Amino acid sequence: TAEEYVIRMGAKLMSSINMKTSLLVMGINAGPSKVEKIKELNKQKFIPVIDEREFLEVLEALALL
Repeated sequence: TAEEYVIRMGAKLMSSINMKTSLLVMGINAGPSKVEKIKELNKQKFIPVIDEREFLEVLEALALL
């Protein structure tokens, strides 16, 4: 799965967003509190955001899934 691959590559998966977040893969059903949290954090530090579909497409294009 995508999670297993990124863990093998050294990523640390978190269910919360904070200043240590370096990339956010946002699921389709992301709640409004997560959306608001990323907006607030981006005022202090740029955190790239991609949606889950786009993330999976990138992994597939790289033949990693």
